[in-house]
Amino acid sequence: MHGMFQRVLFPTDFSEEAVVAIDRFLSSSEIKIRELIVLHVIDSKLLEAIAEATRRSHGSEAQAREAAFSLLKGEAEEKLKSICERMRQHAEVVKAEVRVGRPSEEIVEAAEEYDVDLILIPSKSTVGIQSFVFGSVSLGVLEMSSKPVLVVKLPE
Repeated sequence: MHGMFQRVLFPTDFSEEAVVAIDRFLSSSEIKIRELIVLHVIDSKLLEAIAEATRRSHGSEAQAREAAFSLLKGEAEEKLKSICERMRQHAEVVKAEVRVGRPSEEIVEAAEEYDVDLILIPSKSTVGIQSFVFGSVSLGVLEMSSKPVLVVKLPE
């Protein structure tokens, strides 16, 4: 696969094998990318669960949610920084973004907002598109996105 892509979205859950798979794929392909957006979505369910668990140590539910968000966002930004460093060799510009919500919906929304040419999705298997094999986030993105999605198989 080769060609020039203006903007490519790479959603990440920080799995090392996924980053390696994307890195290898981009190194071995003829793809040239002008702008690569590395996106992490903090699952709102996780955020609510942490806020709920820590509510007693905070004055209110809002404060607990705020604290949980700033903790998760801080962690995500640190991890994104190192992924972006690794991706710099593959694109002219690399941007990081953190969002909160339902991961597949946020990925699809980000792809629309940035008007990307391609969404790169690392996935464990490409055998059949059953959600239990594929991962519900990947499946959701495939079903909802009007943008081209390239599934990059993780090394076995």
